[in-house]
Amino acid sequence: MRALDIWYLFWRAQQQGQGFAEVEIIGSKEVLRGRIDADAWRRIRGILIEAKWLICLDRGQNLLSRDLHEISHAMLVAVIRAEPKYNQLSEQLNRQRQAFNLLRITRDQEEMALDTPLAILFTGGESK
Repeated sequence: MRALDIWYLFWRAQQQGQGFAEVEIIGSKEVLRGRIDADAWRRIRGILIEAKWLICLDRGQNLLSRDLHEISHAMLVAVIRAEPKYNQLSEQLNRQRQAFNLLRITRDQEEMALDTPLAILFTGGESK
């Protein structure tokens, strides 16, 4: 939820043609009610930069680099939770195959449930 709250701050700033400074994110009480600590912010920022969804400018400003009509809630969740790719191997134990299949089914269901573009979520509009 922290990443979603941060994304909302960036979306609002983008609507005004602005970015956000790290200090503003860490100190924001308006949307991040419990605030976010510097370590958590840096972790989230690193993930978003690596995904090429966020860029940092020389002046310390952070800007969205993607249209939030193209990024769904499911995509944000997947990026934040990113794990190394897990491939099933033929020599896996039965329990490993079962666990892999259960996780795949759960992720597929979650992705369908969260398939709303973030811009729609933030404006309170209707999903697909």
